[in-house]
Amino acid sequence: MRLTGIFLDFDGVISPNSVGLMHKWVYEYINKFTSVPIRERTIKEIAKLTTTFPPKAVLELVFQSFGIPLDVKQVQQLMHKEISDSVAIDPGFSRLLNFCSQNDIQVKIISQRSSTSGAFNQLEHVPGLDASMVCSTQGMSKADPACYIQIGSNLQLDLKDWIIVDDSPYALRAAKIANLKTGLMVTPTFNIDDYLEYEDLIDIKLSSLDNLSNIVKSKNLCSLDA
Repeated sequence: MRLTGIFLDFDGVISPNSVGLMHKWVYEYINKFTSVPIRERTIKEIAKLTTTFPPKAVLELVFQSFGIPLDVKQVQQLMHKEISDSVAIDPGFSRLLNFCSQNDIQVKIISQRSSTSGAFNQLEHVPGLDASMVCSTQGMSKADPACYIQIGSNLQLDLKDWIIVDDSPYALRAAKIANLKTGLMVTPTFNIDDYLEYEDLIDIKLSSLDNLSNIVKSKNLCSLDA
C-alpha cells in the first residue's frame, strides 16, 4: 500500500502515561466525597469501557454512577491543571514527525479535547507540529465508525491509504469499519483478552512510536495490505 497519512491518538499513544495519570487523579478526587472508598480498579474498568468517549462524558458517567454531584467544567479544569505538568510525550513522536515530513506522509492527531488546553500545551514545543494537525471528533465517540468517516470527508482524505494508531481496540474496530488500516499501541489500560477479541481487526501491534517509524522507514507495510 502507499501510505499517505497517519492518525495518532494522544492519550496512550503520543503520551504513554496520560491515561494512568487521569485514572489516578479521578480515583483520588472522587474519594474525597465518599465515606466508603470506591476502589481504583472500579474507576479503571469504567474508564476502559468508555475510553472512546470525550473526557467530559467519562467524568459525568463516573460521578453520576455513584450519585456524586459534579460541576464537570470545574473538575476538568482542575484535573488538567494538576496533571498537565506530569504528562510525558513519547520521544519518538518528534522523530516520527520529522520522518513523515521528509517523506510526504501526513500526520493528524485525533482529539476529543481542545488543542489549546491541558496536555496539548506541551505539544507546542515539539518541532514540526502545528494546530492544523489536530482533528476534532466533534463530540463523537471514537468507537463510532461515523467519527472517522466524518473526519475523512471533512479533510477530503482517502481513508484506505491511512493508518490509525490507538490503544483502544474499540476505536480500532470502528476505524477498520471506516476502511482505515489499524495499529494497536499496547498499553496497560487493556489486558490481553481485550485485544484478542479484536485481533482480526488489528493490522499491526506497536510498543512505541519509534516502532511505528521503523516499520514505515523499512517500507515493511505488507501486513497492512487489504
